[in-house]
Amino acid sequence: MSLREGWSEIMNRTVAMVFVCLVLLSSSACRFGSRVEGGEPPSGGGSGGGGTGAQTEKWSGYYEAEARTLEFCVLHEKDPDPSCIEISPSENIPSMISSIITNPSGFLVLDESKSLGAIFSNTFDPQVDPYIPTTINFGNGALNVDAYTDPSTVFVDPACVYGRFVKGDGNLAQGGSGTINGIKTRGVLNLDLSVVTLTEGDCKPTLELMAACYQNENDCGGSSIDDNLRLQRRVQLYFGEYINSGALDPADIPGVQGMAYGVSYR
Repeated sequence: MSLREGWSEIMNRTVAMVFVCLVLLSSSACRFGSRVEGGEPPSGGGSGGGGTGAQTEKWSGYYEAEARTLEFCVLHEKDPDPSCIEISPSENIPSMISSIITNPSGFLVLDESKSLGAIFSNTFDPQVDPYIPTTINFGNGALNVDAYTDPSTVFVDPACVYGRFVKGDGNLAQGGSGTINGIKTRGVLNLDLSVVTLTEGDCKPTLELMAACYQNENDCGGSSIDDNLRLQRRVQLYFGEYINSGALDPADIPGVQGMAYGVSYR
């Protein structure tokens, strides 16, 4: 199922998470980008978050993870349906995901008693690098991702904030072990992943300012040339992947209601 076809389901699940994750900020169960506690992966995990259990031994390790498709979608106030475009995933996957899901990718059982795991890059540093938290069905290797980033100010007005919500499902398919980039693998990571960006608050003035700033750094409202360039860079980072993909025209920024991209590793 493409991101366009699954848009309503993804957005409904994500809006439900907004109330949990933007309002109940003290919750960390689904937070994206937390640090893996413990030593170098894939050690750690275990029956209660420490030591090594049978399921940790069975599932933890490195898996082939090759991106097959990449799709960007934007929901605009002028159209009830999202505008979507599919492009090659080669070198186009946003760094938020490409820095974590590498080929191969690591998987670590964090806590057997809670069926919690983590997907991480093959250059993972537990002191500084983020990971994608998952749940895992130990019976068949099925994975589910429901994670989020902490909310942040979209631009300069604290009245407008955004959060990114990471949704996904797939499985770890064991067997056919091999070596990729010098790392031994024990199977394949199959995963459909969507990253949704939603705003909260009075955001219309912010989006109008960002649209003007994207077109001309002198309209960014900064206190100096350097400040204006810094602000324009923020706008480019926020919208750039969608604009570069062709899913969003800069002139349409003021009417953006939601953005999402989907990557399939199947």
